[in-house]
Amino acid sequence: MEVTKTEWIDITKEFTAAAAQLAPGQLVQEIHFSLFDAMSAIEVMDAKMDAALQWKNFPNYPKLPKEALAKGLVKLDGQTSAELIGVVDEVFASVGTWLEGHTLAQTVFTCLYLHESGSLESLALRSFSQAVIKIVEHMRDCISRNGVYAMEDQQGISLGMATTLAGDPSVGAALKEAEERTGALLKQVLSNRVKAREDEVKALLARQKFTRALFSFVTSVTKATPQAMETACQKLSQCLSLLPDIVSTVTLGEKLDPQNPIALGFHPVINQHLLPPSYKPYAILPRDRGYLTLRTILDQLQGVFGLCKLGSFGELLEGITEFCNAKDCPNVLVRSFLVMLCLQSDRPKLFGSPSLEALIRSDAQLLCNPPSLNPKSPLALSTQGAESVDHFFGRAASPFTDILRVYCHHRARQRQRIPKCLDTLSDLQQDAERADHRLHELTLKLDPQHQHLSCYGTWLLYYVIRLMIDFVVLGFEHHLYSPFEYHYVFWYLEYLYGWQQTTLKSAEQILAAESQPASKGKRKVKKKRELSKEKERELYIIQAKRIVCVGVMRSLEALLLDRRLPVPSFEFGSEELAYKYRFLPFASIVTPNYLTYQDYVRLASVGNYEGKEVNLYEAASRHFATAKIALETIPYNETGDLEGLLKVVKTNIVIMNLASQGHKKASKVTSILDFSVHKHFPIFRLA
Repeated sequence: MEVTKTEWIDITKEFTAAAAQLAPGQLVQEIHFSLFDAMSAIEVMDAKMDAALQWKNFPNYPKLPKEALAKGLVKLDGQTSAELIGVVDEVFASVGTWLEGHTLAQTVFTCLYLHESGSLESLALRSFSQAVIKIVEHMRDCISRNGVYAMEDQQGISLGMATTLAGDPSVGAALKEAEERTGALLKQVLSNRVKAREDEVKALLARQKFTRALFSFVTSVTKATPQAMETACQKLSQCLSLLPDIVSTVTLGEKLDPQNPIALGFHPVINQHLLPPSYKPYAILPRDRGYLTLRTILDQLQGVFGLCKLGSFGELLEGITEFCNAKDCPNVLVRSFLVMLCLQSDRPKLFGSPSLEALIRSDAQLLCNPPSLNPKSPLALSTQGAESVDHFFGRAASPFTDILRVYCHHRARQRQRIPKCLDTLSDLQQDAERADHRLHELTLKLDPQHQHLSCYGTWLLYYVIRLMIDFVVLGFEHHLYSPFEYHYVFWYLEYLYGWQQTTLKSAEQILAAESQPASKGKRKVKKKRELSKEKERELYIIQAKRIVCVGVMRSLEALLLDRRLPVPSFEFGSEELAYKYRFLPFASIVTPNYLTYQDYVRLASVGNYEGKEVNLYEAASRHFATAKIALETIPYNETGDLEGLLKVVKTNIVIMNLASQGHKKASKVTSILDFSVHKHFPIFRLA
């Protein structure tokens, strides 16, 4: 193909003359060059915007990997142990940098050996290069397939990146052979038959073992067999056991010269032509930090295998929520493995744990104990009853899997995913209502001593409200609400907590209404069934949080009436518009009813208290005091959520008492709501 040479013409003078004819404020618009194009454009030859200028730092460097090998700028064979250690450590530091969210082109594939792995004569370097390519391929495939990544998690730019034609078995065999050769070299060094540094050979051997174990892990975990899962667990433990020795010997490797990185086989801008012009190179993690990043990821992957063995839906949901919302949020790779292993249909075969549909059934039985799920019930033995139950849970399997998937995203994206999940659950609520109605009619015919009531509707409502509450409180964590919005946000949150409390009490009543016959030969008696201890504790926590919400509302009302909180003028909007924007995702839900802005104005608007002689500060203090008593009766857990909430309540009691006595009432400085102690409930700071 003939390439035409481009001729560049300098039009600076003509452009300047034409621009001088424009009056201030005038623009020239070209139909094929929009404002978006103008904002997205970069200034060519500007060091801060044009990343291609980075080539000036490497004037004599080759443009292609093949060119570097052909000119002999990188070694194909004969590397010393220190050089091999340096290459391995630098590549794994690049892998750690990539997993923190950067591009493959600017991290892992700055190593020239990975581009031409088949041309390498050194077995140790060739096997390592091909193994790294395979490891990266499996990781990228896992991340892309399971769909819990966002733009801030992982850069998807990998066009033109190297791949290896070698299959997994041949790469594994090459790694084993290279490890055996290094082991033989170590024996020769120990017997003084070969002159080499013993510590360097041992360090290289540890890295080869680590690479082989990591390669075996990522290839085994993608195979859906129990033997592969067992192998993956073993290799994961082996990787973690090798890392301390590797980290302690990073100083033995050949250092990368920033002025001449190609001497060790690295070229920072070799892939710059594959990237947008504004993508500038950035620093790779230090080698020890790169290994620490990998250790953190491998530790979290061990936790994933523990979650896969949980035997109830509630435990799995709580486990995933705590795992993904931890202070050190799991890496996108870890969360992708979590989806791949915990949410797939092969759970029973791989881990011996129940399937997701079985977990969902048992969870409904645990909360409400529907007669249709009792295998001895006439309702369960009837064809119509069994078909109704199977149809409902067949429909419920996908939405409840989506609930688990929502919490596999990182915290910043969960709020974005909840509305779509609520839309799906809204349709399922109608299915639950129809199923309850049909099963109740069958129960009256086949088993008049029992009532089916709204068992499935109550069970489903519990999870719907949980998602709605999380949607609201995530807004506090992401600082989405303005101070003037806090009043109606806490009002709606108190409404949701009230529904959650009512739902759990309804489940408790359904359990109590169920009668179970005693052993044969004795008259039938009713054995009272109660909520599980976890649900009882949750009920007390919800009740306490509901009281805190009321206390926060009274405090906000008092501060707003005293002009201690800012209220916008709404020149280009309104409070009603802001309200609709916050709670519009709830409009599709059947139960609980969506509360409109008119409902808020009628029932709880701050204006309802204007002109009335009510000490709202005292009322707020009383609510906080009641919440304090309720919280002190609940045992704490490891998360420290209740401990922080109790501190908020105690502090607000003191502050509201001071405010009720006129403390700083004349101050014109805006009061502050401090969310540093608890993410969802503030401490009021009177300025």
